[in-house]
Amino acid sequence: MKSKHHILLVLLPVAVGLIGYYLGAMQERLYDRWLDVYLDALYRNPTHEMVSALAEDAVVISQAAGREKELTTGLRHVLGVPLDFLAKSRIEQSLVRGCANTQVTGVTYEHQL
Repeated sequence: MKSKHHILLVLLPVAVGLIGYYLGAMQERLYDRWLDVYLDALYRNPTHEMVSALAEDAVVISQAAGREKELTTGLRHVLGVPLDFLAKSRIEQSLVRGCANTQVTGVTYEHQL
């Protein structure tokens, strides 16, 4: 008969692996939800300062969530707004950095100043 300690030593790595998997899945869902809320705000209020203040975070989160192309489309939408506003340059910088840090198929940075 195996001791309780032996069984615990065998099951502990499995339990830790399951906890890690669960936490990873939970984090992915949180990233997806955060990005959904950010994109909604971006399309509803593209000139709002919050959109530009969180643009770099959005780039990082979109990369972690595998949704870079979707975010790039949204940021380009903001850059296409025919108004000049202070936050536009901040969004443009985030887009340039995001495109430089990822390899999104079919996405290239084409905005002209």
